[in-house]
Amino acid sequence: TKNDITIYSTVGAEAEYAIYNKYRLLGTDTVVGEKVNGLQWSVGGGLGLEFNVSDHFGIFAEPSVKYYFDCGQPKSIRTDKPFQMVLRLGVRFEL
Repeated sequence: TKNDITIYSTVGAEAEYAIYNKYRLLGTDTVVGEKVNGLQWSVGGGLGLEFNVSDHFGIFAEPSVKYYFDCGQPKSIRTDKPFQMVLRLGVRFEL
């Protein structure tokens, strides 16, 4: 209902499958592509706060954390920094 505040939590696990990895060798014009094997596993959780402006509209903030396990995936931000913090801000519409 209007002007209510909702507090909620999230928790979960993910498995992502990369189809192909393509990159350019540093300082050259050589492009390398390779198939990626296996899955990238991660776990995460967070807390959220939503302010319901009306019966069908709300504004939310959701800080969360995520950890990507070492699964032999190609070098990326997930392999360099497996622990990540995220702040999601947004609006929600309910039908």
